[in-house]
Amino acid sequence: SPTGLVALLVTPLLGRVMRRLDPRVIVSFAFCVFAATAFWRSTLDTDATAWQIAAPQFLQGLATACFFVPLVGITLSRVPPARMASGSGLSNFSRILAGSFGASLSTTLWERRAALHHAQLVEEMTPGNTLTLQALDTYRAAGLEGDSALAMLDRLVDGQSYMLATNDIYWVAAWCFVVLIPLPWLARPPFIG
Repeated sequence: SPTGLVALLVTPLLGRVMRRLDPRVIVSFAFCVFAATAFWRSTLDTDATAWQIAAPQFLQGLATACFFVPLVGITLSRVPPARMASGSGLSNFSRILAGSFGASLSTTLWERRAALHHAQLVEEMTPGNTLTLQALDTYRAAGLEGDSALAMLDRLVDGQSYMLATNDIYWVAAWCFVVLIPLPWLARPPFIG
């Protein structure tokens, strides 16, 4: 909801600004903000507070508004009025298709990175490892013995593995946005309404 709230507030203001500013500048700015929020999110851990999670969402709301509104203007600026519905439909179809592809790719990558991180963390959990022994002692003190204590330890490792995988995904996404910053400048002006 923070993303949508900020986008809702910024979009009407953006309509006024777009009359005076090249939309490519606004889209490039949006990519910069998307990259910054992704880098920010790539530093979170499992102890993150609700505010630490929501704060980048507010900033992403600004980027979302600055991305979609000018991009639609750039995309449809040279489409004749008689073909506007077809152009808009093709643009939306392409966006939804790319979003579906990206969601599938990131989910697959996330699962695989979590499995990798899980394996790497478990490699360090030897019977003589001090941190492993401390964790098991803590679980035993709470009344968990044997397999129950090991299951809780595995749950902890799972949580950390998925958090590390999430950080990896955001880090890759941030660099993708950095690469995309100059892309809007391939569009040819003038951008007419």
